[in-house]
Amino acid sequence: MLDYLIYLITFVVGSIAGLLWSYKIHSEPYVIEGIDAKSLVIALVGWILVFNCSWSWILLAIGFFLVGFVLCQRPGYGRKETAIGIIVSGVIYLIIHFILMV
Repeated sequence: MLDYLIYLITFVVGSIAGLLWSYKIHSEPYVIEGIDAKSLVIALVGWILVFNCSWSWILLAIGFFLVGFVLCQRPGYGRKETAIGIIVSGVIYLIIHFILMV
């Protein structure tokens, strides 16, 4: 039960940090740009930890922090990076659990 509270707290702290960082970096209203490389790396690492590190509550908490950081940026920012992170980590999960389970 305490695990879930830690995950929730780290997600909320990551969300607040991501929102503050996003307002600091992007002062203009939402402008369609390319994919932000920093946010993409953070999203990939976060989603890979969330999907594939269920054996370590510390790594899972770090993953939730990183996911919250990218997911809760200013409206319109971080959505492409989050989608790419989910897809890539899902593919890695499928490779590890179904193809390599020989």
